[in-house]
Amino acid sequence: MTVNGSNELINLGGGLGNRYALMFAPLSIVQAISSTTTLFVFVFGVLLSVLVPQFGRETLSWRDLLQKGTAAVLVALGVALVTR
Repeated sequence: MTVNGSNELINLGGGLGNRYALMFAPLSIVQAISSTTTLFVFVFGVLLSVLVPQFGRETLSWRDLLQKGTAAVLVALGVALVTR
């Protein structure tokens, strides 16, 4: 319950921050910046697995890292293209 609750609070903070940013910047810029979230999640997941494995586990084989990294980059590029 604690992990889920903290995850929801972080998610709520991100959503509120996104809405706040939309008040001051054009939609396309905010969406392009928001699309990089998948890249940060990928990087943080790998860093947690390497530095503090008791807090997070990722499969770190080259095949899996390449597949996850490619998917994260494609998501970011797709959102950037759509918002153009």
